[in-house]
Amino acid sequence: MRLICSVAVLVQPPSSSRTFAISMYQELTASIAVMWRLFVLILVLGILGVPLAKQGLTQDSDAKTRLSPTENADVEELRFEVEELRRLVAERNVSAQDLLEPPIDPQRLVEAGDSRGAILLPGTDVSLRIGGYARGEMIYDTGYVASGTLLVPSTIALDGSPLAQRRGQTTLTANHSRLNFDAHASTDFGKLRGFVEFDFYAPQATQPRLRHAYGEWDYGNVNLIAGQTWSTFMDPATLPQALPETAQPGSIFVRQGIFRLTRRVSDCVNIACALENPSSVDFTLPDPINDQPLQRLPDFVSRIRFASNDIGTFQIASLVRGIGYEDPFGDEHLRTGWGVALTSRVQLTGTDNLRMGVTGGEGIGGYMLGLAATQSAAAPDVDGFRTLGATGAYLSLQHFFSDEFRTNMYYGLTRVESTPLMASTAARDLQNAAINLIWSPRPGFGVGIEYNYNWREVRDLTTGDNHRTQFTIQFGL
Repeated sequence: MRLICSVAVLVQPPSSSRTFAISMYQELTASIAVMWRLFVLILVLGILGVPLAKQGLTQDSDAKTRLSPTENADVEELRFEVEELRRLVAERNVSAQDLLEPPIDPQRLVEAGDSRGAILLPGTDVSLRIGGYARGEMIYDTGYVASGTLLVPSTIALDGSPLAQRRGQTTLTANHSRLNFDAHASTDFGKLRGFVEFDFYAPQATQPRLRHAYGEWDYGNVNLIAGQTWSTFMDPATLPQALPETAQPGSIFVRQGIFRLTRRVSDCVNIACALENPSSVDFTLPDPINDQPLQRLPDFVSRIRFASNDIGTFQIASLVRGIGYEDPFGDEHLRTGWGVALTSRVQLTGTDNLRMGVTGGEGIGGYMLGLAATQSAAAPDVDGFRTLGATGAYLSLQHFFSDEFRTNMYYGLTRVESTPLMASTAARDLQNAAINLIWSPRPGFGVGIEYNYNWREVRDLTTGDNHRTQFTIQFGL
């Protein structure tokens, strides 16, 4: 009989509690089905006049006299199977709870990744960290700054210009807020990382703007980065900690597409070389309507960097780039730009530090903060198209009053050549001085206030300036 087979299965030792519960549930269901068929059989027999009640018999012995020998044997066998099933269920002590799925362990819903704040993506070996911050800023400018909250010195309105009449601007914004995704994993062929970050400095302040998007492969002493991130010609660690993002003349400040290969020579020294996206918008064309800028080859950048926790950092970087255009007659005018940048961060007493940088070269306009929009990398001259020389320097002191309070004081300047054939408003001189106070009682959260003075002079010696006061609150993730 099927029921006896089911009972035999039930008494087998289960491989696990969950497997046993599921098996028990299935066998009980089959047994109930057999019992239901028996009930239907008895009901049909009763309708046909065979039931025991019709003869006035109530005892099992009397019922047997009204059934055939085969039917009596079947009834006895069913009774035995039911009694055996009851005994086995009682011995197993099966409850309804045993038939349910085991509860989920809340500790295993989210597993920690291999870095601070990261989680392990289910079913993978990839750790993901979601970071960034929400930042509110209240800004007042005494002059007019066309670049808005970014504070690019070359966009300050010149004295006597129509824009200078718009003096006095108040801005409340959150477009400095950022959101980033950092994923990394360790593999048999090295460490892999993907990083994407957005801010909200797009023309429409409610839209995200891509800051960084790159992949990184670290294998032994070699590191490869491909995507968009800080230029190899730049040294972000030595920039002043300013509240406005782009306030410091004299510094290299550019994010662009790169392929960079870095090799660690020792624990303190690494060298890098990179191919970077060429720019065709940072120089002046003789005929902007008919001339076509050329950008056939990538910019080539190399650097060597020394870093020590006790002493600080020192970096020297070099740049070679092509600049040129094709005129309406099909003639090409090509020039070579070059630049050298020395940057350093020196550790002073405690956590205080001094940051500085010096840059010089020809045709490096787009790499220097504030010159990208002035088309000052190259320009037509009386003796033909040529690259323009540019120099810049900055100095910053960071002092910690305590673990929570710090101040930053910095100054920077940039000077660039111009030609008589350039516009009278072509950039000539940019300067800046600022001081701030920041309170940060925990990582990611901070409150700051800054005073920032910017001044600029153009080719015809016209000047313009701006005093900015900025209050910022940042809530980090």
